[in-house]
Amino acid sequence: MIMKIMPKKSSGSPFVPIEPVVTNMGLDWAFEKAMILDQKRYTAKIIKAIGDSEQEKEWLCIPLPEFKGWIMNINPNDLKGRRLQ
Repeated sequence: MIMKIMPKKSSGSPFVPIEPVVTNMGLDWAFEKAMILDQKRYTAKIIKAIGDSEQEKEWLCIPLPEFKGWIMNINPNDLKGRRLQ
């Protein structure tokens, strides 16, 4: 499956929508969303953008540098702490 993830700019900085990444990785979106919102290390924002359905949607996004850190914390060999779909 090919997935396009286009960073959205907010205040001049690129932000990455997290939901498409989480769902395409097979992780539970509700769990990951709660984890991101609960942790103070992420500067999460809700940004309106057009999704795959060509309709405007609100996306939970984090800045690109934080996205890199978040995704590097997902160890495919140790998913015990994360819920799978």
